[in-house]
Amino acid sequence: MLADPYDALLLDLDGVLYRWPDPIPGAPEAVERLRAAGKRIAFVTNNSSRAPEQVAERLISIGIRAEPLEVVTSALATADLLAERGTGSAFVIGEDGLRTALSDVGIDLVDGSDGSVDAVVVGFDRGADYAKLKDGAVH
Repeated sequence: MLADPYDALLLDLDGVLYRWPDPIPGAPEAVERLRAAGKRIAFVTNNSSRAPEQVAERLISIGIRAEPLEVVTSALATADLLAERGTGSAFVIGEDGLRTALSDVGIDLVDGSDGSVDAVVVGFDRGADYAKLKDGAVH
């Protein structure tokens, strides 16, 4: 097996394990073969909008066994990096997955209206009005 030399594998989601809402043919079986071979699995995504629990639920819904602790999102990576650097507050454009990840590491989410913010964090946000952001109408 191609994975034989490796103890752990990082598996991307969109276009690798699924093309939502359909799994890539053979993906669920491949993940199970890796698990049966004793490989540790991490599911990675650059989509910051969902929490690990939500990502795991989506994978399960298409036949791929997954645990939230196996999921690494760009939101988690961002939160860890900012917390490591001592970031105390952030103005956030992003959905719940990003907001929750930042809050979970102790970063205060602020609206930035008073001008005091340690970081600006931008992720995928279906509800953002980018025209207002561009014009400075949203603080």
